[in-house]
This record gives sequence, structure tokens and C-alpha cells, in this order.
Amino acid sequence: MKTIFIGTRIEALEKLENLTVVSKIITTKNSYIDKKKNKKIIINKDNIQEINSLLVTSDVDLIFSSGYPFILSKEILRSNKVFINSHPSYLPDYKGRRSIKRAFDNNEEFYGCTLHYMNENVDSGEIIYQKKISLKNLTLSEIYEFIFSKLEVEVIETGLKKILNK
Repeated sequence: MKTIFIGTRIEALEKLENLTVVSKIITTKNSYIDKKKNKKIIINKDNIQEINSLLVTSDVDLIFSSGYPFILSKEILRSNKVFINSHPSYLPDYKGRRSIKRAFDNNEEFYGCTLHYMNENVDSGEIIYQKKISLKNLTLSEIYEFIFSKLEVEVIETGLKKILNK
């Protein structure tokens, strides 16, 4: 399957590269992906329309989002592509930005990650796969590290294999 990765989380991109053919990488300046990958497109407020056009006209099957800082319009999401997002919470809890920090501030015991189809409402699409785990006695930085380096990678692999029938 041919894909485009949009976002900032390097571990998610690396897992996607193991499971699909990533034809384009779209990220933000100074992200881990920007620092580690040579062939990428940097998105900013000045070129967002160009990037949106690329997403719609590209010859890929799947657009995969992990840490993408912009909301895709319903017109883009209605193009003839599959849009999937990896979100660092156990949806429907903590939709949107800073989900891990908000869960931490609320003294949550369980943290999760969800792989879901994207629709016009933020973090509201049909769930492909999700998992949660107790991280009660960890610091905030340890929680971030665990979610992005282990939990999200596992959720992406399990969820993508489920829909790719691997």
C-alpha cells in the first residue's frame, strides 16, 4: 500500500515505513522527523493550501496522520483516499491537542492510544484499534516516552495489520 505520512512523531513514521510504502513525508520544521529524515516536505501556514492540494491529487491509497498540527477540511477528507490518525489517548477521552498533559493534570491512572479513521470532527472517526495501560507512578516525561516509543507503535502495527489483512 502506498501512503503519505503527515505529522511529527518519528516512531509512528518508522512503523508506517515498515508496513507500507511511504511516498511522501510532510512534517513541521524542527520536529524529530525534520531532524532525522532527508526527503520530507516542511509544512507551515504559508504553504498549507499547496500541501492540501498534494494530499487530494496524490496517487496514494492512505494518508496517515500522527502529530499533524492542522485540521484537514471535510473536502480533503472526502477525496478518494483513506485517512487514518494515531491519537495519544484512549478515545473518546481527551480529544484534540495536549491529550497526555490533560490526562496527567487530571491524575489519570490509565493512558492510551487510538488508531482511527478520520472524519470532519476532530478525533471522532471510527476506531480501528485502541489500547490503554496503567502508567500511574510515572512522571509526565516518562509517560510521553512510553506512549510515543512503545504504546503508539504497538497500536499502529496492530491496527494497520488489521485493516491491511497482514
